[in-house]
Amino acid sequence: KKRAVSDINFCMRELKNLKVGDSDFFSSDNYMRLSHEEMSVDPLSGQEDFYEFVGLEFTEETESYIEKITHGKSLVHNGKDPDGRFAGFSVYRDTLTVLYKWMNAKTPAYS
Repeated sequence: KKRAVSDINFCMRELKNLKVGDSDFFSSDNYMRLSHEEMSVDPLSGQEDFYEFVGLEFTEETESYIEKITHGKSLVHNGKDPDGRFAGFSVYRDTLTVLYKWMNAKTPAYS
């Protein structure tokens, strides 16, 4: 029961944030909504627009790096990422695995 209340509070807070973001308070010149879920499912989708929005150049090197770090499970060998870091502290992640990991969690990730 405690988790259900926590889940409802989280959902209500997120709904409030979305309403503020969609209000006239923000304009498309200074606000861009990014969805963690959409970026996890398709990490490259919308990245060129995001980089343009923040005034950065989206290069082939950037695209390659995003592709590399978001499909990271296959890049971890002997507990280390390609940069030699312990995989637990690595930036390399399989974004789909991370996105759906909450389904198997005993407690909410946001508590």
